[in-house]
Amino acid sequence: MIKITNNGSPSVRIPVHPKAKNLELEPMTRRIEPKIVEISGFQVPIKVSNNNIGGRQKVSSTPTTKQTGVTGEKIAEMAKSMLAYNSRDNAPKATKKGRLACAWFVNEVLKKTHGKTFPESGIGILRVDDTIAAMKKQGAKEVSASDLKAGDIVYVPGEHIGIVAEDGGKTLIHNNSSKGESHQTDGVTFPTYKGQPHKYIRLP
Repeated sequence: MIKITNNGSPSVRIPVHPKAKNLELEPMTRRIEPKIVEISGFQVPIKVSNNNIGGRQKVSSTPTTKQTGVTGEKIAEMAKSMLAYNSRDNAPKATKKGRLACAWFVNEVLKKTHGKTFPESGIGILRVDDTIAAMKKQGAKEVSASDLKAGDIVYVPGEHIGIVAEDGGKTLIHNNSSKGESHQTDGVTFPTYKGQPHKYIRLP
């Protein structure tokens, strides 16, 4: 047996033919051990073996940022399934028997698709501006009226909010203040607030 040391690493014994007892082997020049490679802020463990010593080592990394996996189409489909959703009986008392429940309705849809509301709790889920601010904090971006997609959010700051039902913004689903229930209307212009500037936002 010949004893091979690797610069301080545990020794390795290998069987040797009897006629090769005086054979001198060159010491190993590289230690076989796990490596940690840092790539753009990610620490990625890679395995090093005898098969890749001296060769190129392939390193792959997967971003740790979690994606919601919720498409605009899913948001729109959920909103459509909740047409005529009764806010008179389901919305909090602060919405005046569901008549001021537009932000609450949008949050009810997002709670079913995203598993949370925007913001996640408190009276803010009943307010348009708080809802929009929470969405932006989660990475939502403003979009133009010419680029509206199903599931986008359309709103009048401080006044009203709804969900675009299909690409192009042909239809809108929102809570009806007078009836106290959600419904669908043609176009993205709110009849109650016609003439006021509308804005559009898209969740990531």
